[in-house]
Amino acid sequence: PPFVWRLLLGEEITFTDLANVDERFARAIEALRNHPSVDTWDLLYQSPIASALGCSLGAWTDDGGLVWTVRSASGKVVELIRGGSKQKLEFDDRNKYVQAAIKFRLREIDKAVDAIRTGLASNVPTLMLPVLTWKELMVRVCGEVTVDLEILKGIIKNKLDGGELDPMMGWIWETLEEFTNEER
Repeated sequence: PPFVWRLLLGEEITFTDLANVDERFARAIEALRNHPSVDTWDLLYQSPIASALGCSLGAWTDDGGLVWTVRSASGKVVELIRGGSKQKLEFDDRNKYVQAAIKFRLREIDKAVDAIRTGLASNVPTLMLPVLTWKELMVRVCGEVTVDLEILKGIIKNKLDGGELDPMMGWIWETLEEFTNEER
């Protein structure tokens, strides 16, 4: 994803970049940030929002509720503050939680990116990197992304059990053939 390539180039990443990689996390963070009422706050620990964020799993507080933990990209629940799995998250602190959760998620792969960058530097002069955009770096590392219609047709033909004879499939192939590689 652009997120990783941008990190490799040392570019700043934002919540929007993270949202493009993990839409479920982004929706849950926005729902928590914009939660309308303290009256229903304590019910959130049973919601899909809390499950997506990982802030009600592990050691719940005695009376239920949200805690200062977040689910990492790998699915592991981590504490955002020392003792966070036992620290109840209050309605008035939700924006502090949101900031801490986003900061963690934006930085959680820094060590891996540094290792990749070190490996890359053994093959590519690091002074070249700032000259490239993330797309140019991706193409130089991975090669041009192409959609081979003949391979795609073979895959579809094997999956459809005769459905490739359907006139609609002919129209789909005609349309795809008219598209550029980027449009495909």
